[in-house]
Amino acid sequence: MPKIDLSAVPVRKGPGYPPPFAQPCAE
Repeated sequence: MPKIDLSAVPVRKGPGYPPPFAQPCAE
């Protein structure tokens, strides 16, 4: 499963946190 490029998707996608916080939550 490819990693989601946080800079290429809306912030609301995934955990719903801004990129600085979404990255650790996505691990």
